[in-house]
This record gives sequence, structure tokens and C-alpha cells, in this order.
Amino acid sequence: MLWVLFLVIAWVAAFVTCARLCQAAVAAAQGPDAAPSGRDRALTLYEAAFLSGGPYRVSDLALVAMHRERRLLLAHTGWVTVVDPVGRDEMERSLIQAIGSAGQAPVPPVRSAVAAAEPVRALADRLVMAGLAVPDAARAGVAAAIAHVRGACALILVTAVAALVMVPPETGTGTVAAWFALPLVATTGCLAIARVEVHPYTRWASPAGQQRLGQILVPPREDRLPGGAARPADGPAPHPGDRGVPGARDAGQNADDRGDRADDQPPAGPGAGDDAAPATAGAEGPAERGVPAGSPVPGEPYDPNGPAERAERAALTVLAIHGAAGLSDPALRAALRGGRRRALP
Repeated sequence: MLWVLFLVIAWVAAFVTCARLCQAAVAAAQGPDAAPSGRDRALTLYEAAFLSGGPYRVSDLALVAMHRERRLLLAHTGWVTVVDPVGRDEMERSLIQAIGSAGQAPVPPVRSAVAAAEPVRALADRLVMAGLAVPDAARAGVAAAIAHVRGACALILVTAVAALVMVPPETGTGTVAAWFALPLVATTGCLAIARVEVHPYTRWASPAGQQRLGQILVPPREDRLPGGAARPADGPAPHPGDRGVPGARDAGQNADDRGDRADDQPPAGPGAGDDAAPATAGAEGPAERGVPAGSPVPGEPYDPNGPAERAERAALTVLAIHGAAGLSDPALRAALRGGRRRALP
């Protein structure tokens, strides 16, 4: 009857580890109570990036935002060069400090340094206090509990093999195998449930944070600017730290505005109207002057609500939500990967 001792060990390991995983999952799901100031305000791009991909996503957003403003240069070889050494906020100043006094550095160590810098930690603390991010302790607790359940699965298999080897012939191996199958099914089922229920909100965003991310309007592919397109220097680019991410309400307002503008436009084509002015043969638009469509024209007043501003904000929103995979420029994606085809952390 020595195999019964192995069975008890298997059952205890399964019960303890599964109970700990359930407790850690419940603690991660509850989180701290949301602060009143963080319930209704719009997320900034930095905050959306952290909730979607964590500290490294914030690093990527800061790098690409400064690159698009031509204040940094990101090379496809995986190096970053400082053009403007003056940061607009703590995040940009930490990025410039991570590059170093030489003004040039490889991208991977810069990403790691920014991800571990104080501004990112302060951003994480604010999101945790608002109830939108999972605390580090809860996230580490779930990861450790899952690792313990996996270890319990391995222990159950080892004890089952040992018990089958020493089981008396008159007892029968089928009965012993059935008893060990029960804790094995319990642990594997617990891992499967954790994969579905726990994984979505134990990386960075809490359930409330996931709900806020689901309200963000991600622009369609045709509205995105190429990832490497730089903004002309005539107007300020949208800043990731001080601008809310467009949500469903913004989408409806934009659609209404587009409909109002469409109603005000005269009909196009031959016979559109007797008052229509004839086209001037020598007239030049932004495309004729070599300026990409939707970009501010050098020498003309900058419109903060113009198409270039909306397109810039849309491109940064895609990066914040989907990461480097949302960039349409392969050279910029290669730069964020350090010049090599490897997965980003």
C-alpha cells in the first residue's frame, strides 16, 4: 500500500497549488479601489501604451513620437541618435538621458533603461491607484501560482509512475491510474481556465483598464500614416503625455463633423453649379509642391485640428494599442527590434 502515500502527495500538491492560483487570480481581478479623479478622465497615449503593452510599449511610444518630430533619428540598423537634446516632459528627458552624452546608442538598452526609469514607474503607480492597472505584486503572484500548478502537474506524473511500478499485481494498475488521473485533471483544468480567464488581465491592465482600452477608437488602416513619416517643423505634434486617446464618443463627433462638412460642399462634376469658379491652370496644392497629402504645408498657418494633426494622433494611437506591429514602415519596426528580426519584450 505504499502507492497510497504517493497518491496523498499528488492530491495535496494539486489542492494547494490550485487553491493558491484561485486566490491570486481573485486578488488580481479585484485590485485597489479606483480613485475618484481617475474614473472619468481620458487616458493619455502613455497610459494607453502602458495598459496595452507595459513599460516597453511606453518606451516605443516615446521613441517613435520624438522620431516623427525629427527630434530623434531611428535607424533601421537599431541605433538612435539625438537631434534635439531638450525633452518636453519627464519621459522624454529620461529617454535622452538613457541615450547618454554621446548622443547615440543602440535601441535595445535604451528601451530597457526607459522602461525601468522613474517616470514609467510613476505612470504605473498612477494607473494602479486609479484601478486601471494590475499591481506588480498581484501580477507576480499569479505568475508564481501558475508556475507552481505546472510543477504540481509534473509531480503528479512522477508519483503516478512510481506508484504504478510498486503497486501489487492483485490491486491492478487500472484502479491506481484512475486515482492519479483525478488530481492530474484538476491541475490541467485549472491551468486551462487560467489561460482563458486570468491571462487577459494579469499582464498590465485590470478589468477596468481592459474596459477603458476597449472604448478607444483605433483608426482603420487607411487613416494611418507610415511609421517613418516625419512631421514638418511648422507646428507642434500631438504629445503622448498630454492628449487623451480618441474614444467612441470622439468617433461619433468626427463622423457628425464630416457629415456636416459634406452637406456644406457643393456638388462636384460638370454642371455642379453656375457659381462655380473655373479651375486655375497654374494653381498648386500641397501635392504639387511636394508635400504629402494631409501634412501641414511649410509657410502656412498650422491647424491643430487639421488632417495632419488627426493623422499624427491616429498613428501614435495605433502604436500605443498594437505596438510596433501597427507601424507600416518596416525600417522603423526593425529599429525598435534593434536592427534584428526578433520578438519585442
